[in-house]
Amino acid sequence: MLLSVPFPRAARRLVFLAVSAGCLACGNLKEKGYDTRAIADEIQNRKIKRVTSAQLEAAANEWGSQVARVAQRDLEDGLSAALARYPLEQAAAYCDVARLPRADSASRAYGAVLRRIGLRHRPDSIAPVDPALATMEGQLLDAYRYNAENKLPPSTNVQRIADKYLLFTSPVLLENPLCRRCHGEAGPDLSPADYQKLTAQYNLDSLTNRKKGNLLGMWSITFEKKEMIKRMAVDN
Repeated sequence: MLLSVPFPRAARRLVFLAVSAGCLACGNLKEKGYDTRAIADEIQNRKIKRVTSAQLEAAANEWGSQVARVAQRDLEDGLSAALARYPLEQAAAYCDVARLPRADSASRAYGAVLRRIGLRHRPDSIAPVDPALATMEGQLLDAYRYNAENKLPPSTNVQRIADKYLLFTSPVLLENPLCRRCHGEAGPDLSPADYQKLTAQYNLDSLTNRKKGNLLGMWSITFEKKEMIKRMAVDN
């Protein structure tokens, strides 16, 4: 037997008005040629969804890996083009994050901040505004240096910082012959004359006379947690 539950008149009126307004809006949109079902689906998809810590870290690792790959490829392509036009000491200036348009686009797509940090970590010139990020970057660079000195395999890393950021890092290794043109060994990789010009112009010190596979630094890619959640909620 069905029970009849009393429903206050005022509440019935409010529901009726809400439904009526919704129907009128749908009717107006339909008359204007809009796909109301698609609009409703989009609104539903844009509702904030719960994102777990594990999902955030997985996304930071995936997005960071993609940005780092684009950045490395962009850097190598730009340096190759520069070497075809300029002497080595001039072309070396193109080994700069500020000259990586594709990497910049990839970073913006994920709301990330991209930095490339060399072994001579200089917080005054490259550190982010947040000192906690700068501290963590220095610690991770030391960890990569330790792993390299002890022949431990390099790997990517994701760190959460103050429940505000996720920091992705990836080691930069001396692999590409183009990079060895500047950072490699004098003799096998670059002429003594080029070696002298590079060290005089860029003060490369510890970044010269490196062997294949040696550590040069790391990619640092920072994501803001709240911006990641927004993106992940919309994507889901």
